[in-house]
Amino acid sequence: MVNAMQIKRVLGITMGACSSAALFVDGKIVACVSEERLVRKKNYDGYPKGAVELCLEYGKVSPESLDFIALASERVDPDYIITRQGSNRNVSDWVKEMHEYWYPIFYGRGKRRTYIDIFRDKMDFEQYPGNFDSFPFGTPDRIRLFKEFRMDIIVNHLKVSREKVLITEHHLSHALYALLAGPERRSEVLVFTADGFGDHSNASIRRRKNGEFTLEYETDICNIGRLYRYITLLLGMKPGEHEYKVMGLAAYAHPRIYREVLDILKDTLYLDAVEFKYKTKPTDHYFWFQKKFEGQRFDVIAGGVQKYIECLLSDWVRNSIDKYNICNVAFSGGVSMNIKANQEILKLPEVSHLSVPGSGGDESLAIGSIYALLFDKGYDIEDIEPLGDLYLGSYVTKEEINEFIKINDLHEKYKITHSVTPRDIAELLVNDEIIARFAGKMEFGQRALGNRSILSNPSNRENVKIINDIIKQRDFWMPFAPTILYEDADRYLHNPKGVYSPFMTIGYDTKPAAHTDLIAALHPADLTARPQILKKETNEDYYEIIKEFKKLTGIGGLLNTSFNLHGLPIVESLSDVLHVMENSKIKYLLLEDVLLQKNSKV
Repeated sequence: MVNAMQIKRVLGITMGACSSAALFVDGKIVACVSEERLVRKKNYDGYPKGAVELCLEYGKVSPESLDFIALASERVDPDYIITRQGSNRNVSDWVKEMHEYWYPIFYGRGKRRTYIDIFRDKMDFEQYPGNFDSFPFGTPDRIRLFKEFRMDIIVNHLKVSREKVLITEHHLSHALYALLAGPERRSEVLVFTADGFGDHSNASIRRRKNGEFTLEYETDICNIGRLYRYITLLLGMKPGEHEYKVMGLAAYAHPRIYREVLDILKDTLYLDAVEFKYKTKPTDHYFWFQKKFEGQRFDVIAGGVQKYIECLLSDWVRNSIDKYNICNVAFSGGVSMNIKANQEILKLPEVSHLSVPGSGGDESLAIGSIYALLFDKGYDIEDIEPLGDLYLGSYVTKEEINEFIKINDLHEKYKITHSVTPRDIAELLVNDEIIARFAGKMEFGQRALGNRSILSNPSNRENVKIINDIIKQRDFWMPFAPTILYEDADRYLHNPKGVYSPFMTIGYDTKPAAHTDLIAALHPADLTARPQILKKETNEDYYEIIKEFKKLTGIGGLLNTSFNLHGLPIVESLSDVLHVMENSKIKYLLLEDVLLQKNSKV
């Protein structure tokens, strides 16, 4: 029997939507990487072999020295993994799935076919471990068998005993991530989780009080995540990836024009105190709403769906506070990525504090599964060091940068300046130059937090068009986001409760100062922001750049967007950086303190 507090090293793995790995050593998370960054496939959903190996390398931990390996989720559908549903599909494939797979199931019309029959041409037998040939895909027993198969993959990869590999429950993992990985902790807190699906439920409430962490409510009919997924598809965008675009579009619709859509939605899922129930249960979340919303304009649908979800989640939190008499709230799971809903939750007078950790989708289960395993083993979760930042990935040394420049003959294409200062970079930003920054440790999650970022002057609206033209190619309605110095947050944000949001997980209304200083980093329609609030101790090098920019301009923030080409993951390596630079019109690249400026002929 292992003494819980003697557990020193745990590897966490999630295999599915954005497969990832994380490492816990001596009381804290020391590494977390998503496989998509390494294989350059957005939302890669196979086994995260490279991420596992990198986490062990970063932590200087050998597989045999691990106490346990936490594998997230009891139920993972292998049909989705082998056909790479998350990372190898376009919108047409999703529509095909709806018509050829789900329609016969839900409506009893047309020939029923297995998922594998429909997407046989998408089956990827080359993914690790490459021995899927004999697995019974498409059979009723596949999910149970795949549970054992996933464990076998880990055992064979790391050469560890099977007893070390333990599976953790999906929503417990989300809940503990919400509780322990947020920017601040409270001794008493209500922890909410919500997502599209996860093991046997898709939403839960847990209560942290008097040192106990207890499950109060769990359901499998909170279909908020599922609704948003298929509305995304109805609007011609990719489920599992473009929900944020629907959220961004929603702000352009005035309440008076989406009233009919909202009324349709309110006649479906509703709240009875803290329990989700249905008035009218849709047959499915695609065809049923397609018929109901026929004739409604795209922005009207987006606005109505967003408002409906904001109302549902706000009522859920309000009713739960009333029932359990705890005013501090934490939230994770895929639905917690909806920053505008989080904004409405924070506004509730009943809420004293809101904690939303970074990137709460299934990628965070790599960390959450570690916490769940420790919890199940009786580990005192108060002894887990708070996750103060998400800089948990790869980094490069100055020697590697110099070698990279030499091998690729970059002196021929770039003017190279060594030992540049934060002041040097700030001066370029003042002159509206766009700068790609690759420095320090890579951020974990879906948001760039300064180290793998494209930076610009936030006071010039024209920079939005410039960034879109030279690299991002974002949809015309989509906003960028600001990084704001902690000491300037009150000047720019309506935040009377003083909630610290370092991970871009909460939306805020903004003050007049932001409407001039940060206008390019605000939502054009409603002037809200999803800021990264930055403390000096979190990322000093990045902080100093903004501090110098403030000295020159009086503006305590920058426009910050992720360093990647459209549709690809955020850059992970120097070779990724070079690929972006060669396939975009970015002029300036900052590698630690080495500045590369493209020659005019490039």
